[in-house]
Amino acid sequence: MSAPPPGSRAPVGIAGIWPRRAALAVAGPLLFLLLTEASLRLARFGHSTHLFVPEGTPGVYRTNPHFTSPFLPDAFDIAPLDLRLTLRKPPGAVRVFVLGESAARGVPEPGFGMAEHLRAQLRRAYPQKAVEVYNLGIVAINSHAVLQAAIDAAAFEPDLFVVYMGNNEVIGPFGPGSVTGAAVPPVWVARLSHWVAGTRTGQLMALAIRSLTGPPVAWRGMGTFSGRTVGGEDGRLEGVYRNFEGNLRSILAAARGCGARVVLTTVVANLADCAPFASVHSRAFEGARQADWSRLEAEGLRLWESDEPEASASALRAALAVDPGFAESHFVLGKDLEALGDAAGARREWLQALHWDALRFRPDPEINAVIRRVAASAGPGVRLVDASLEFGADAASDAPAAGSGLLWEHVHLNWEGNRRLGLRLAQESAGLLFAGEAHEPWLDAEGAARALGYTVFGRENVLRTLTTIRDKPPFTSQVTFAEDALRHVVEGRRAVADAAAPGASSEALGRVREAVRADPRNAELALRLAEVAVASQEPELALEALDTAAGLRPPNADLRVRRAQTLVLLGRLEEAEDEIARAVAAGPNHLPAYTEMVDIARRSQRFERAAQALRGALARSPSSDYLRLTEADLLFFEGRTHEAVRRCRSVLDRDPSSAEALGRLVSLATAEGRNDDAWALRVRAERDQPLNFENNMALARGYKSRGDRGGEAASLERAARCGPAEPEVHVFLARESLAAGALQQALLEFSRARRAALIEDRPAFAAKVAEMIAAVPR
Repeated sequence: MSAPPPGSRAPVGIAGIWPRRAALAVAGPLLFLLLTEASLRLARFGHSTHLFVPEGTPGVYRTNPHFTSPFLPDAFDIAPLDLRLTLRKPPGAVRVFVLGESAARGVPEPGFGMAEHLRAQLRRAYPQKAVEVYNLGIVAINSHAVLQAAIDAAAFEPDLFVVYMGNNEVIGPFGPGSVTGAAVPPVWVARLSHWVAGTRTGQLMALAIRSLTGPPVAWRGMGTFSGRTVGGEDGRLEGVYRNFEGNLRSILAAARGCGARVVLTTVVANLADCAPFASVHSRAFEGARQADWSRLEAEGLRLWESDEPEASASALRAALAVDPGFAESHFVLGKDLEALGDAAGARREWLQALHWDALRFRPDPEINAVIRRVAASAGPGVRLVDASLEFGADAASDAPAAGSGLLWEHVHLNWEGNRRLGLRLAQESAGLLFAGEAHEPWLDAEGAARALGYTVFGRENVLRTLTTIRDKPPFTSQVTFAEDALRHVVEGRRAVADAAAPGASSEALGRVREAVRADPRNAELALRLAEVAVASQEPELALEALDTAAGLRPPNADLRVRRAQTLVLLGRLEEAEDEIARAVAAGPNHLPAYTEMVDIARRSQRFERAAQALRGALARSPSSDYLRLTEADLLFFEGRTHEAVRRCRSVLDRDPSSAEALGRLVSLATAEGRNDDAWALRVRAERDQPLNFENNMALARGYKSRGDRGGEAASLERAARCGPAEPEVHVFLARESLAAGALQQALLEFSRARRAALIEDRPAFAAKVAEMIAAVPR
């Protein structure tokens, strides 16, 4: 074969052509993506999704409000607490990061959460140490997001990670009960999704997809997940546990990579005082026996409420023989066994209720089993606080079953729960950080309250915040909701009375000032001081405290809203307008800012600025009923009542169950003297909002004034099922049942009246009801 002529190119064989084509096929799109990414960054499109972003001063960072955007819609307005820290910790400092979800954050008040207790205990025990504790708990996330937080935090020289997570593995991002999809992808898919969402190209693609699919679902707290049930037999749960374990092990790897130690803790679920959020039939349920099951279940519930635990337990056991997976049956049977003195049996049934609860806002035992397994194999540098075992939420626990003594509702620890867990975390943290060093005594309960500025006003505010959580779905579907609601109302009344007692404000102010003097760099304490100063009618002091807090942490929408409210108290409306405008600019999805903006506009009678802001917010979140109803308020204050009515009507037409829209429409009709229209609205809502307590009570009053005893009784019966009905309501219903010859129903209502009287601490009334029960013919 002759050689090719000089200067000519040798022919490329097929074996050489395909690698080049393949390289071009990969390099071309890759180059295009790189150029697109670079162009978008040069154009300042999009945002960082890292947990920390530079704040301005070299080496100083703040938490990123956009950190959750790869996991949750921006419209949810879910972000880390606003914190400021340096990339390099100060010489001699000990840096601790607390990782987790809403329970780690300290909902409903982070200033009283476990992270603050941990900080206070370590400062008290080791006063010579410079201890930094950063609370990185975030609402509604799960281990997929916590892992990314740990990876980002590892660059900031941590000495210790404290990890309290596991509550949201099913309903959180990439869980089968999440708002973003029902699949459970492998861990690598979730991590790839996060990486793509962190690129500007990925954010542009997401924006394009949203423009085609429409706005995301509006955030309604826990109610956002109503209907997204995942039963105890769902095969997707295995993927949830597998992903959780993989993420937890990766968090430990991130800690090892930066030389940090770790305190892991199991998570605590409310067993004794949190009824299941949703009960569904198991696979073992035979439809042919549905009538038997329905009869037995109803009989068991009636006997339980009639204070006949032995007979109730018998009926419920029979019901569970037909369907062993109905969560509500297990929970009520647990209550029966508790009343009969069988604490072990009660705990066993409550754990079954936890396992079968199909709205999985609480961690089932397998989550804690994973945490223990990972901790046991982690080696030195990792310690376990078995909070579930110590606090009575585990099958092997000797402690009383976890309930309202430690938790506000399902998983959020109350003051005592946070105090106890904070102390345990401090003890284990000290063992890792300061092994063998002598220390001062730990804070007792009173010392912790003084260190954190916990006062009657703090408790009152916490209970007020809890009302906005507990009076909505999914809590309204719990079998114990009516009594739980009454208990919460009674607790709130006591807190209000304590705060109004002579000398309460001066005592609280002195306590918080003392805490601030001892810990002047604590932004949470500055907020406590502002809170108590407002309650003490010292708005100037409150404003000063808020400004102190603003200097200790990055400014955010919530802090600006509080500042605007304080400026209103001082009569400085123009400054308040400017401040609330800055709040909206800082947090365009922070809904309370718009409510405050409308209130300021009402006071100043300057409406255009608020109207413009609301138009912009609705353009971004057209599905937000909250914003539409806030716009209706503004229109009403402007005197444009007919337009306000149309806005409210549009919300009610789209969502007939909206109690907020109904309340607005009734108020507008009443304000215009259209009382018949207001009444008609309430009557129509009987069908669409049968569990609207306020509407049912209003209907009862209306029927009574019209002499319609039957309508009054029906409305009171609905009210008694869905809200904090007072014992007199149940006595009325019992007498109506007696008159109708329904003796069992009468006994049931009398029993409800007696329990309600005991909740209200009215023993004399409870004794009278007991006499009424004894007088009912058997």
